[in-house]
Amino acid sequence: MGVDPEAVRALLHRQQITTLAELKAALDTTATMTVFRTLKAVGYRTSYSHRGRYYTLAEIPRFDAQGLWSHRAVWFSRDGSLLATAQRFVEEAAAGVTASELDALLHVEAKEPLLTLVRRGHIAREPLGGRYVYFTGEPGRRREQRLRRREAR
Repeated sequence: MGVDPEAVRALLHRQQITTLAELKAALDTTATMTVFRTLKAVGYRTSYSHRGRYYTLAEIPRFDAQGLWSHRAVWFSRDGSLLATAQRFVEEAAAGVTASELDALLHVEAKEPLLTLVRRGHIAREPLGGRYVYFTGEPGRRREQRLRRREAR
């Protein structure tokens, strides 16, 4: 007895987003790997909000200019994960970003992902004006971001 990927497509076209439990019910299985094999076959995205608990078909999101899409307050990014999204936002920021600025842009708390990126050496963190500002890891671009941040104060 095989699993019908069309059951997943139908569910997601109807609901837009779904959880692992709902996918298991739709596929009439208790096997998590069966669900993920089916998701891989149809092409999917995982939310960056809600700890990646939600799934959608890759074709469903209509990302905005910032590369974000939401449905029922669940957020997805063209970058996939929260780490990748946070890193892109920091790198593209004209004057770096603070954690609270990124929280507002991404609609989730960004402090822990930012600290993870700093620990991994992907981005830099510097105290400015009594707050930490996150900058790209690329030194030349970081100087530009820092200068713009200071000019904006």
